[in-house]
Amino acid sequence: EGDLSDIESLKPFFDIPEGWDAVVLHIASIVTSSPDFNQKVIDVNVGGTKNIIELCLSTP
Repeated sequence: EGDLSDIESLKPFFDIPEGWDAVVLHIASIVTSSPDFNQKVIDVNVGGTKNIIELCLSTP
């Protein structure tokens, strides 16, 4: 289990054995119909996407 807003908790998902190919489908998000600002939504949807991209780019 990982937390998109915590890059360290995501690193085990990117421990890919040498010689293997991996495909990442990032479809996780928080969906809300509230017009009110919600920092958790920003942390997960924006920060989490940034974390996934960073890990994809840094994984050989």
